[in-house]
Amino acid sequence: MIVIQMRWMKHRAPFNDETKRNELHERIKDIPGWRVTDAGIEGFPKFPLRSLADKKVLESFTQTLDWMVDQIRNS
Repeated sequence: MIVIQMRWMKHRAPFNDETKRNELHERIKDIPGWRVTDAGIEGFPKFPLRSLADKKVLESFTQTLDWMVDQIRNS
């Protein structure tokens, strides 16, 4: 299971900035086949690891992770 700890990130730089958190939330919502509710930004959205077997999902997920790492490095 892949868990994005949005609630925890709310209190840690750079994602304590609501704009950054919203962008991350939108990036996660854009991952093909992943369903994220609007409430996910305050919680812990989770997805099955097996979903990464799809090339499009894996590519989108890794792009999102790359973006997250860049945000952390630049904070």
